[in-house]
Amino acid sequence: MDSVSVTKGKRGTQNFAQQKCPLRLYKMYVCVSYSHSHRPFMEGFFLKSFPFERGLSLTVEQVPQKCKSGDLFSDGWRTQMIEKQIFINKYLNLFKDGDLILFSDVDIKFYGKIKADLTSCLGDNDISFMKDHNSDEVGRCGGFFIVRNSKKIRALFEGVMNTLSSHDSSDDSVSFETSEQSTINSLINDRPEISCGWLPQRYYTHGLYTDGINNFSEEDQSGLWWHNKSWEEKTKIFVPEDTLVHHANWCGGIENKIDLLNWVNEIMELKDGKQEKLLF
Repeated sequence: MDSVSVTKGKRGTQNFAQQKCPLRLYKMYVCVSYSHSHRPFMEGFFLKSFPFERGLSLTVEQVPQKCKSGDLFSDGWRTQMIEKQIFINKYLNLFKDGDLILFSDVDIKFYGKIKADLTSCLGDNDISFMKDHNSDEVGRCGGFFIVRNSKKIRALFEGVMNTLSSHDSSDDSVSFETSEQSTINSLINDRPEISCGWLPQRYYTHGLYTDGINNFSEEDQSGLWWHNKSWEEKTKIFVPEDTLVHHANWCGGIENKIDLLNWVNEIMELKDGKQEKLLF
């Protein structure tokens, strides 16, 4: 493990691992924020599976709980996303131009090392996103993306924060159209100067795929949501053999997300078991 810092409450920092090399030697920074409702993901999945490897600096910050339930699009959700954008903007302004920064949600489980792979996936792009919808217009996932820090990236996320704050001050209804992800996608679509890429399917979310869904159409995509899937549909979800990161989005509610993370983990363990048998 190289270094980990945890920030709680009003952003005071507590180190719980020894830093073993100067920050200037790090090749990638991983920045994660979460609120109290999402602590089960941080403690039960994210940290337990995080691939501590040389060249990664992990910073975790607990932000104020603005959405009491922690559920998507519920009361206070957009205000919670503004807290997340405050966090993102803070670290974009803290790090230097050219630094590689991964921003991630906490409803995440890792299945391998990520630094070299993410660096390769970013390539010459300014930013690369996990894809969580078959539409290229709105499929950039705000919960897992890597950036090469620059003035134009900082301007992009300052715009995201300002737009969300404008929706909140205008008391606009909380919906996908006024959400963090919709705002990110809309602003990127309007900024051709930002080169944007997609992370491959090994950066996985079940909502990208329609495998096994009994009732799905472009007009009614409610079947993509985990909590709307029947047991039979859940048994037929597509999970890539080489899954490296699983993000439990397209899922509402804390308990439902935990169920989804455990479900995919069981599938991955079964696949690993089959591979081990083939080796012997």
